[in-house]
Amino acid sequence: SRKEFPVLHLYISEIFREFHEKKVLYQRAVHGLLVALLAEINQITIGGGISGQSGRDSADAYEYICAALTYIYEHYREPVSIGDLSAHCCISESHFRRLFKKIISVSPLEYIQHYRIQQACHLIYLNQEPLNLIARKVGYRSLSSFNRQFQQYLNISPTQYRREHLAMPLRNEV
Repeated sequence: SRKEFPVLHLYISEIFREFHEKKVLYQRAVHGLLVALLAEINQITIGGGISGQSGRDSADAYEYICAALTYIYEHYREPVSIGDLSAHCCISESHFRRLFKKIISVSPLEYIQHYRIQQACHLIYLNQEPLNLIARKVGYRSLSSFNRQFQQYLNISPTQYRREHLAMPLRNEV
């Protein structure tokens, strides 16, 4: 149940959402979510939750991170700070950073940047708007920082990405 295993519920919900929406790179997203889901199942069945924490503390940690992820998915277009996320979860910034890194395996800011780039890939793939508008829509204040982050995560510029994906024929995938 969602109440008993909130992180498992989150991963499964995200997997179904990715399959339903079929955005650009959705297969990679599903693969990553499946790996995370399997790791989480393994941790629950063998480790009993987050190492060094009791079952209730572990469940609380997962609830905090689920709340933070939901907040990120709803507010990634806006400036999001660690303070915003920790306040939303009602825990200190330092505790939030530790929990997020332990459960998600990347820092909160890295996760936000990655999610923004993923959303930008989808908008670029649709090819309906200029890159500077897409950058603003996914939460970047300047085109240069968007280009830099995009290049860092995908090793290709947004312009090159657009060119390559326009050249690809559309196909139906299951």
